[in-house]
Amino acid sequence: MAGPSAAALRFVRGWFEAAYLHEEWGRQTGEPGPSLADVRDAVAPETWPPRVGRVRTETTTVGEAPPVRVRWYRPAGRETAAPLPAWLLLHGVAVQGPDHPGLVRFASALASAGAAVAIPEIPAWSRLELDPAAADAAVDEVLEDVCGDPATLPGGVVLAGFSFGAPQAVRLAAQRSATDRIRAVVAFGGYASLPGALRFGLGGTYQWRGRLRHAQPDPYGRWVVGANYLHRTPGFEDATEVSAALRTLAAVAGAHGVLAWEPDYDRLKSDLAAGLPPKARRLFRRFAPPAGQDPDPQWAAATASRIARAAESVHPLLALPSDLDARRLPRVHLVHGRGDPLIPFTESVALANQLRRLGALRVRTTITRLFGHARESGSMAAQPIEALRFFRALRALMRMQRRPR
Repeated sequence: MAGPSAAALRFVRGWFEAAYLHEEWGRQTGEPGPSLADVRDAVAPETWPPRVGRVRTETTTVGEAPPVRVRWYRPAGRETAAPLPAWLLLHGVAVQGPDHPGLVRFASALASAGAAVAIPEIPAWSRLELDPAAADAAVDEVLEDVCGDPATLPGGVVLAGFSFGAPQAVRLAAQRSATDRIRAVVAFGGYASLPGALRFGLGGTYQWRGRLRHAQPDPYGRWVVGANYLHRTPGFEDATEVSAALRTLAAVAGAHGVLAWEPDYDRLKSDLAAGLPPKARRLFRRFAPPAGQDPDPQWAAATASRIARAAESVHPLLALPSDLDARRLPRVHLVHGRGDPLIPFTESVALANQLRRLGALRVRTTITRLFGHARESGSMAAQPIEALRFFRALRALMRMQRRPR
């Protein structure tokens, strides 16, 4: 049985070995970005399932009403009777769902390190619907399947959530803690409150150490939130067409694979805006200005608060329940990229503080400059101190997957 340090080294090796499953959707160097005629049905390419490095993959289904499709990653070429530690990963809100390239790479690296990794597909999240409860039944089905499998290590899984799935992983771990099927919970790039995340997404502002800071936000987040809640916000009830246009834009950005702030999407923005009435067109352009422009800061701050209130009235579980018994949580590790352009790292810091106030006893936070949101933002070789900090975090994760809760 490999120790935590050896497993962390295997993870790093697997991380660099794993190739992305998906090529950038519809992208060819030097050609213009997608137009409306190109994206009637924006979906990720069907390239599943390959073998990735030292990892074998499999797709199964569990449950019946409806069945849950699960992507599995396991070590390849290793015949052993010893049970493997198990991870259950919750993908974020993206059209690729469990096949998001960053998630595939992480799962492949975990399997390279000797773990069995399950990623259930949450269809609502793949449709860009911000419904927190959409994952609940899928998690329960997979937990029952994995924890009853003699090929996986007894004592429960490590439940890990990414982006929108991060706070939901924490919530589910607390609510299902009595079942002893979750030994630890990990949250990557998550948020503590929708208002804070949306203020950053619309205007690029966040609070850190008592000062208001600014960074260029990835507009994908505001497109998804606008698609779900703009027309449900008082004063914007007639913005249904704008919400639909934002959904198309977000779906294309997710499938296309290029960051949403790049000029690749300016052509599509113009096409979508041209199909809207003048008033709706102006509102759409507030959310989707040409590349290099951000929304007006005052408008962004006021609008973010309004949409956040509406969103939480529609889906209260967007925020952790105030009566959540965090004392029942197993070990919690929050990991966030220092340069995350979609959800600021301060949200994971705030989430850790919130969990401690709610009674959580074992919460650890790692903020790293090596990653943004779902992409690397720096070289490990060029940042040895950051690489060492991240390796220590990996070692802690490898220890969590075998340590009793």
